[in-house]
Amino acid sequence: MMDSPFGVTNTTSPITNLIVGFYAAPTWATNCYTTFIFALSASTQIAPLELADYTPSQTVGAGDTVSYSAGVNAQYRDNLNDGEQGLTAYQPTFQWSFISNAVTYTLADGPTGTGSTISGSQAQTLTIANASSNNVGYYTCLITNPYPSSIQTPQVSLRVIQSSPSFATDLQSTYDAVLDYPVTMAVAVSGSPVMTYQWSYNASPISGATNDTLTIPAVNVASAGTYQVVASNPYGTATSKQAVLSVGSLVAFDNTPTALGLSWAATGGASFSASNTMLLTHGDRYETTAAFYGAPVDIGSFQADFTYTDVGGTVFDAAGACFVLQNAPAGAAAIGTGGTNYGYAGITPSFALEFNLLKSAHGGCGITFGTNGSVTAVIPTEGNITNSLVSGDPINVDLLYSGGVLAVSMVDSVSNSVTFTKSITIDLPTALGSSQAYVGFTGSAMDMNTSVQQISNFKFQSIEEPAISSQVVGSDIILSWAVGMPSKLQVSSDLIIWTDVTNPVTVSGGQNQVTVPMSATQQFFRVLEVQ
Repeated sequence: MMDSPFGVTNTTSPITNLIVGFYAAPTWATNCYTTFIFALSASTQIAPLELADYTPSQTVGAGDTVSYSAGVNAQYRDNLNDGEQGLTAYQPTFQWSFISNAVTYTLADGPTGTGSTISGSQAQTLTIANASSNNVGYYTCLITNPYPSSIQTPQVSLRVIQSSPSFATDLQSTYDAVLDYPVTMAVAVSGSPVMTYQWSYNASPISGATNDTLTIPAVNVASAGTYQVVASNPYGTATSKQAVLSVGSLVAFDNTPTALGLSWAATGGASFSASNTMLLTHGDRYETTAAFYGAPVDIGSFQADFTYTDVGGTVFDAAGACFVLQNAPAGAAAIGTGGTNYGYAGITPSFALEFNLLKSAHGGCGITFGTNGSVTAVIPTEGNITNSLVSGDPINVDLLYSGGVLAVSMVDSVSNSVTFTKSITIDLPTALGSSQAYVGFTGSAMDMNTSVQQISNFKFQSIEEPAISSQVVGSDIILSWAVGMPSKLQVSSDLIIWTDVTNPVTVSGGQNQVTVPMSATQQFFRVLEVQ
């Protein structure tokens, strides 16, 4: 060793906790100082691990999936001693532990100890599927890097709520379904762990119906009945309300699931031009058209509404159109002869409400009824139906069939005046050979005098009418019908205009009862379901 001019002996000793780099040192030579560069062997000091984040305590429902995760600050080492440049990140390891909550602990303090390590939990995130009471307790994670250095996360709790099922959303009392269309009934159930479900139909379990939603893809007559669902978990069961499913036939031009007029069979050029709007004739010569709903509908009792428009108005002798119920062999593809027969003649068995735009045939412009394809003379008008039909004004048409009586009312929507009313007695199921029939329209146009005939806002609803009985008591009448689905009592003097009866309803022996005074004039009563 050489002493320096300052009396300091030059010695060699280990130097630690230095960052690798360049250093200057004095060397005694010819009474001057020379600076030279040399590298010192050094080990780099790494800062201790620091916890960056971790999942706090959680409360979940039994059966839920829950996750905990933890993270630390980035740690690096230099590569110089390996003959390389740059830094390499340390990869920490993780080990999760669980402290049983068999003993009740105060959440603020938590239990003592580090718990038992959880097998297979060496990832940064711990996931617990299908949480149960066995998972209730405290969780902590030991994080270590190769330096070595380690840090432990605070203990965080897991609470699992366990409860018996209860209905947050129950079944409706009634559901109305459309023949050949789907219907869905659903419930929402609270409680944990997760539920199992079992649906029943008329008190018999439905095979495979084990979800919170029941869907019948294509309703048929046999689908009508009472439905119920039972929700269960290990802590109890809950039974829904009973739901009564009624199957009727609500038909419109655009009530199909996927497209306008999808379930209609249009023949001869009839087309669906807009939402719930159909063009029967298009202003062309010699048109003969028809369009029928693709499945039969119930006709025992029904209400039908639509708007008929001779678009733009027309001269007389431009043929006409028909509202038709039929059971012809061709079914929904049925079409009759055109010209002065409105595309209806030849369709049998059938019934039709006929709109005649002809001046020189069938008694002139007006309204009439026909059966089995017959085109008959118009009924003497009870209003200015002749001018309304060819005015271009939309005419609102209402048909109600109940108790073997068909009532028809027409109102000019521009003048808001009633242009036609008529009631006829007819047994439609007998006339058509069935309690179901195809519903639709036919139309035609002539040679020189063409027309654009439009049907819009169409709705056909089969009605299930509860049976009603009457009993005379003194100067009053007691009207009775079965308790069940929500309903209301209505009265009419002409079977066209109906008003609600507001007298109090009482219940006796399973029957709704309303007392009304006897009237000196004829009155009709009916009971309708309330949706």
